[in-house]
Amino acid sequence: MLLPKTRNINEYERLLHHAFANDVFVFEKSMPTTLKGLYADGFICINKDLPSTVDKLCVLAEELGHHHTTTGN
Repeated sequence: MLLPKTRNINEYERLLHHAFANDVFVFEKSMPTTLKGLYADGFICINKDLPSTVDKLCVLAEELGHHHTTTGN
């Protein structure tokens, strides 16, 4: 479930809330520059060196898509 839009929370934070509500843990870590994000077994790692919150939002949305649509190997 996404939080309703408010003036005090941005879209990235709303999607983070969605992840946590779905038992997905999100971490921001330094990663090689070729990696933007990774998903594995309910954990998402986002490259903290991405240039903007919009970039992080896009990566988080993609990795959540993997969580919701992939099974097995």
